[in-house]
Order: sequence, then structure tokens, then C-alpha cells
Amino acid sequence: MPLAQHASEMITAFSNRGFLAIFGFGVFKYTAIGLYSATTLYFGTYLFELDGRQLALLTFDSLVAATLAAPLAPIFARKLGKRSTSIVMAIAGVSVGLSPLILTYFGLFFRPGAPLLVPSLFVIGAVYGAMVAISLINTSSMLADVVEDNAVHTGQHSAGVFFAASSFMQQCSAGMGIFAAGMILTWSKFPAKLDPARVTETMTDSLLVHYIPTVLTLWGVGCLFLLAYPIDRARHEANVERLRAAEAEANAEMIRDAAHGAPL
Repeated sequence: MPLAQHASEMITAFSNRGFLAIFGFGVFKYTAIGLYSATTLYFGTYLFELDGRQLALLTFDSLVAATLAAPLAPIFARKLGKRSTSIVMAIAGVSVGLSPLILTYFGLFFRPGAPLLVPSLFVIGAVYGAMVAISLINTSSMLADVVEDNAVHTGQHSAGVFFAASSFMQQCSAGMGIFAAGMILTWSKFPAKLDPARVTETMTDSLLVHYIPTVLTLWGVGCLFLLAYPIDRARHEANVERLRAAEAEANAEMIRDAAHGAPL
């Protein structure tokens, strides 16, 4: 493909309203996920005072989350629609995920060393992960719908362009999340390489005060972008029918133009 044609396809892709809605949501969403991944160890070590074995155990909540999300994602999509499911699950998921931090800030969560601390964190992490995964699954499905919608309006099936741009966005946003984690640690004046025994409540409170609003803002702004996604079930089904009709017409034309007796 000539470079000019490739650039033209990219411009067309970024002119698609549905793709821009998913792209904007993805930038803020994956930044928040990267921020969460980069700060989890800090909260586990300095806020909840977990040891290495407990921290390792909590990593298995993602396996439970994926097991729950895979069958539930299409069920919610059929009942609520893909866009609504992505938004609702994102908001509900981040609310659940932040609940231990918010409750700890107000002194309402299990104290370090409590028998129910690790089980509670595991269950909350699994539920949070499942909700966010359901949101991600539906967003990916929405991107496939954008490919079909774009093919109907432009006649070009640019799946490679859309998915490549989405993948690039994910990698960049994850890096932005790590950068955001460094900024939050700087803003909260959290000391580097600090002995957990020397951590004060003032230090952890400062970290929570900067982290929680940042995460809520990232997810909230991302969901506002997703509100602009224009493809609903009816439009998607219409696009599928139009593509099938176009394919059938092309096949029929190919058969008419074939030489008599040529293999179909």
C-alpha cells in the first residue's frame, strides 16, 4: 500500500466518531489501570502492611476476575447494550476497587494484621477486576462494530488501522499511568525506599488524598468520552445486513462475469 493511501486510511479512521469515543475512553482508562498497577504494591506494603506471601496471594484475584468476566460480558451486553455495560461496569468497578482505600482513610476498614484483611482484599480485587474486564471486553467488541460501520460508509475494511491504533494507545496510556504514579508519589511527598515500620498515618493519608481523586477523575472523564459513541444495536445490525448484501451482490456479479463452465 502506498504511504499516501495508508495516511488517508488513518485520517479516515480518526475521523470516525465511534472510534474517537473509544480512543478517548481508552486513553484515560488505561492510564488509570497503569496507575493502579504501579501503586498496588505501595498500598499493600505501606498501607495494609502485607508480607510477601500475602501480596503474592492477592495476585491470583486477576485469575478469578477473568474467569468471571468471560461468561458475564456478553450477558450484560445483551441486557444493557455494549456502551452502557462498558460505562456502568467501569464506574461500578472503580468504586468497588477504591472502597478499601476510602474506608481505610476514614478508619472503617480492617486494620493491618486483621484475619479478614487479606480475604476481603482478595474478594474486592476479584470483583473490581471482573467489572473492569467486562468493560474492556465490551469496548473491544465496540471497536469491531466501528470497523463494520466504517466499512459501510467508506467501502474500506480498515480493521488493521483501527486495532493497531488501539493497541498503540494502550501501550502509551499504560506508560502514562506509571508516570502518573510517580507524580502522585511526588505530590504526596512519600519518601523513597522507606522502611514500612517508619511509615506514619500522615504519609499514607497524603498518598490516599492524591491517589483517589486522580483515579476517579481518569475514569470519569473516560466515561464522558464513551457517551459520544453512536452505534447502538439497531445501527450495528443494519450495518451487518448492508455488508452481507454488498458481499452477496459482489459474489453474484463475479459469477455473472465468469466464463461459461468456470468453477464457481
